[in-house]
Amino acid sequence: MSRSSYGNPGGEANRKYEQLSEELKRLHNSRSPLQKFLALLFSADAKEERRMENWRKGALGELEIGHLLDRIASENDFVVLHDRAIPRSQANIDHILITPAGIFVIDAKNHTGLVRIEEGSLLDLNAVPTLYVGNRKQSSLVLGVKKQISHIEAALTKAKMSAPVFGMLAFYKAEFPIFFKPVEIDGVLINGKGIEATVLKLQKNSMVDVSKVTDILLKAFPSK
Repeated sequence: MSRSSYGNPGGEANRKYEQLSEELKRLHNSRSPLQKFLALLFSADAKEERRMENWRKGALGELEIGHLLDRIASENDFVVLHDRAIPRSQANIDHILITPAGIFVIDAKNHTGLVRIEEGSLLDLNAVPTLYVGNRKQSSLVLGVKKQISHIEAALTKAKMSAPVFGMLAFYKAEFPIFFKPVEIDGVLINGKGIEATVLKLQKNSMVDVSKVTDILLKAFPSK
């Protein structure tokens, strides 16, 4: 196996950004001078501009996390798949890192603000910690990674292959408390810039054949 990286990190997000940018440009050019003035005065395009900016930031986060994963894969004989399509879905998987220890489903986020975890009540044995980035509750991101994990596991089962699958939320620009340690929420690791240490500390698993797993996942999740 000669390649360690497949796909373009942030490709889909960047295409969405460019599409919205072109649509907004065409709309602006179709307006009369008066319409342009009124649109500027009343911030008529503010919502679309925010959507466009969110896609741009998302693409940047995926790209930077992707570059990190490319280096990790190259230096350790791992394989990383970027921007993979989920069949019969509009969603995608940002990154899949395939190692002898298992498969890492990595969702890159370019959110800003302080990452913190609010533990549930000690009296509630079923309480699940809540993820916040800044003042925004972001626990839905955990559910998104869990869905991606289930797709990977289903593809492996269909191919009669067994391998451990781990989920990780990787924040590109968010801030972390000084003494923050990677923590799991419902089986998904909340990680800052400790991706490499997290991946490398796991022991090799005899069930994982990196080359075979790569072939299976390339076919199951084509490039976007």
